[in-house]
This record gives sequence, C-alpha cells and structure tokens, in this order.
Amino acid sequence: MQSKLLSGLTTGFFVFSLAGVASAANFTDNFNDGDMDGWTPKIGSWSVGQENTLSNSGSVYGVVWKDDSFGVYQKIQVDAFFDFSNQNDRFAHLRLRTDQNDSGTQPFWDTGYLAQFEKNKITIQNLYMDNNPIISSWEFSDNNTPFMDKAWNELAFGVDGTGANTHFTLWVNGTQYIDYTYNNNIDALDSGYVGLGRNIHYDNVVGYSSSTPVPVPSSVFLLCSGIASLACFKIRKEQPVT
Repeated sequence: MQSKLLSGLTTGFFVFSLAGVASAANFTDNFNDGDMDGWTPKIGSWSVGQENTLSNSGSVYGVVWKDDSFGVYQKIQVDAFFDFSNQNDRFAHLRLRTDQNDSGTQPFWDTGYLAQFEKNKITIQNLYMDNNPIISSWEFSDNNTPFMDKAWNELAFGVDGTGANTHFTLWVNGTQYIDYTYNNNIDALDSGYVGLGRNIHYDNVVGYSSSTPVPVPSSVFLLCSGIASLACFKIRKEQPVT
C-alpha cells in the first residue's frame, strides 16, 4: 500500500512539473551553420555573414522573428558585436512582441516591446502606442558604460505578465540594469514573437516564450520534496505499533 501511495505521489509530482512547462518554447541558435533554424526574415535580406554571425544587408531596420512562440512571457539573450565608430552598428534592438495591433502597417513590427542598446543608454519602449514611448531607461557616462567597443557584448531582455503586472528586465554583460513593473492596459495573451533588429552582428541567441509563467525548477523540487516528506511521515505515523 505504501509503495503504491509513494508511486502515485511520484507520478503526480512528475505530471505537476510537466504542467508547469506546458505551452512553452525554448530555442537556441549559434548561426554558425548557415541555417536560421526556424527564424523568419521579415525585412531586408538576413544571412549568416562575416565571422559566421547573423547580419542584415537589406535594411538597417532588419527584423527576424521566431515562429511558434506563445504569449507574452518571453525572454531573449544574444551576443551582439558593436562597432561604435560605424553609424549602423551603434545600437542593437531586441524585440519581444505580439500581434495584438492588427491595424499597424506592419503588425509584426509595430506591436510589442523593444529594448534598445546604445553605448551610453539603454531603453525599453512600448511599440503598441504611437511614437513608441519609453517605458524605462538607464543612462551611462563614458566612464561607466558596460559596453566594449569593437567587441562582443551579451544582451538580454525579458517581459513577464500583462496589464498592471507587466514586468520588464534588461541585462548587459551579466548585469541587470532595468527591473521595472508597468501598467500597459493590455490584458490579452496572444501569439508572441521574438526578434532581433538593426544592422549588427548577432550570435549565440537563447530564447524562451510561454503563455503562462513557468515555476522555477528548484521551487518545484522543494515543493514536491516537502509534500513527499509529509506523506512519508503520515505513513509511518499510521503504522501499527508491534
């Protein structure tokens, strides 16, 4: 009886853990095989070019998106090569967006959220609204900028939640600079896309998208361990004394 109960609990924990990652997409692409691995080019002509990295020769405002994403719980991390002496390589875009704004001339471009990385400033903008108002920003002086010129920099951008609980995070080279909660008045969860923009070299992209927040694995483990301990304690307590 005890083994059946423990087996059932174990199965339940496994199913519970799987439920936490339902409707989620994780992807990586190092762009060094010449294949875009599920990315769909939307503006310009994207290709794997110099130094085996992703670049756009057709438009400075190039966009690629990752198909089959889910909702607005999205994160993207990527390496970007900056050359601040080059007009077109001075800043990079990371886009986490949805197709909610169907009235836009380019819905895949005109909706969602944009993280813009410049040498002396990083910003998050709301592309749902006219003129793309800034949601949050952080400015650096020349002496404390985290960016290295003519070098690879690691960028990361995340958005979690909807409505009054829309939460943004933004990282440069492993340091978090923006952690901001925003009321965007948008409560819908619709098809999400993750994109890279600007005429800049990218590599080693890691992405995540889900229609629901996913529990941290360690939190799930601790919860399951606690329930299992209580179950075992109850079994031992109910055993007849011999």
